[in-house]
Amino acid sequence: MNSAAAAFLESFGTTNISVEAAALIRKLTEDRQTLIPLMNKDPGDMNAVYKYAEQYLQNLSQLLESLNCCGSVRLQKMLALSWRGAQGLIDEAHRIPSTVQQEIIYEIIMIIYVLGLAKYATAVNLLHSNGAPISKEALKEAAKCFLDAAGIFQYLVEDTVRKIV
Repeated sequence: MNSAAAAFLESFGTTNISVEAAALIRKLTEDRQTLIPLMNKDPGDMNAVYKYAEQYLQNLSQLLESLNCCGSVRLQKMLALSWRGAQGLIDEAHRIPSTVQQEIIYEIIMIIYVLGLAKYATAVNLLHSNGAPISKEALKEAAKCFLDAAGIFQYLVEDTVRKIV
């Protein structure tokens, strides 16, 4: 288990919390352990990345909602999620979250970013024909994926990041 994926278990633990909360913590850990290696594969299965990122996002949102409802949370260790391996795109040195909620919001932003990248990469893969003509179906599907990616990135900037900043 890599340390980033283990962060949920190390921070929240699974003792002295409800059975449902412990199950969610375990699921978040499993989701992240599955997602990170999929993203680092070359070439990766972008449909699988999208599927697991979407599932992970739902679970993160549930955790954030739970934390917002209960107020304060006693952690065994500060939650610290890292995206250093995310294709060198994130400068971790300038990111200093101060609360558990902020750390989870950061993770949500990164997962939405991953969803957009997965759609974009799927479109690019559909258009990569190794010199063969691109079929109409592939072109239509690629256009749909590019449109989905654009919508995800627009949502990320206009709805998600603006609410935080």
